[in-house]
Amino acid sequence: MTKASILYVDDLKILSELIGELLTEAGYEVILFNNLAQAKRHHEAHDREIDLVLCDGSIQDRHDGHKWAAQLQADGVKTIVLSTEEMNGVPFVNKESLNEDLLPKIEEVLGTNK
Repeated sequence: MTKASILYVDDLKILSELIGELLTEAGYEVILFNNLAQAKRHHEAHDREIDLVLCDGSIQDRHDGHKWAAQLQADGVKTIVLSTEEMNGVPFVNKESLNEDLLPKIEEVLGTNK
């Protein structure tokens, strides 16, 4: 049984594959996209099936991930940004400390940390 469903979008294919594998091994169902527009369309069509959105903050070398995450959070969607900096008050995990910080942050945002 999976813990939760995570929509994850990152344009760096190797990083998205590694993080996708980490999340799957931790028991999460991962819906992976390497394109922000496709991820947005999927989320719009399946928002009730997604427990958390994990998004690269600087996807395609812009801050579009940060902007989308802020919109999602304003709509009440549980969201985490992978970034080197905090923007818009959205929970984030520093890309430089993903191994140590990602799973605890996911549990915190989902409210599953005890």
